[in-house]
Amino acid sequence: MGEEIHFVKMEGAGNDYVYVDCFSQFVRNPQALARWVSRRHFGIGSDGLILIKPSPRADCFMDIYNADGSRGRTCGNGLRCTARYLWKKSGRSKKEFTIETLSGICQTRLSNINRRKSWVETDMGNVFVRNISVPLNGVSRLLPAGVFPQWAYLVDGGNLHCVVKLKCCHEGWTPVQALEQVDLKRTGDFLEHYEGFPSRVNVELCVDGPSDCNPAGQIFARVWERGSGETMACGSGACAIYQAFHKMDGLTDWCIFMPGGRLHVTQRDSRLWLGGIAADVFEGNLNF
Repeated sequence: MGEEIHFVKMEGAGNDYVYVDCFSQFVRNPQALARWVSRRHFGIGSDGLILIKPSPRADCFMDIYNADGSRGRTCGNGLRCTARYLWKKSGRSKKEFTIETLSGICQTRLSNINRRKSWVETDMGNVFVRNISVPLNGVSRLLPAGVFPQWAYLVDGGNLHCVVKLKCCHEGWTPVQALEQVDLKRTGDFLEHYEGFPSRVNVELCVDGPSDCNPAGQIFARVWERGSGETMACGSGACAIYQAFHKMDGLTDWCIFMPGGRLHVTQRDSRLWLGGIAADVFEGNLNF
């Protein structure tokens, strides 16, 4: 029998991870544990594993493992949930934390806190568009009739994202309906493993819609994450979407709707801030 490990499952906009406090525990094989806990029907079920470790430079180091065991550099929703965990670990006395990732140190702050969830904002740093072409012809061949790629950008937000804006020419479809017509597994897998992206990428397929959260723009998106497949949301992906749409449309305030919920991205000075709900799901012990 393996060692008993205490875990907490949390989610941000449906982007769910299993969190392990490594201030007092040690995980010998995080890659294998990530694969095991992530299985939806045979494990706990999650988009991956996050180890919360001591850091000499911040309140903690957030060590991210995707569902396939590969290591992640940053995760916006993971940062927000980790901040909520640190709030509980502090005895509910602190509301601002610094969290180190492989992409750098991020500031986080909590508000509207209750027993199960809170609104958490995190500084996602500088996010920029990279001058690398995206194979739009290949994407076009994978899309259903009436849906076409309008533009695409590769965006670096600590990890790489391929943001594709889709144009829907079917008058009867809403933005959500247009996205639902897309075979995301085929399209996401094609872009993730495209030979021009040797380190692989996350993929966001987007359709904009009329704004009902003025003065912000409104974007609907589906997400394919490197190493995890389709997920309910992606925080760093929301920031990548923001930067791509900002380059094209110039707005500086966006509401981004993903299947798991709403994320809000805004720019303060040259840095992007991601806001949304972070919620507890359950906790327990496992033998691994």
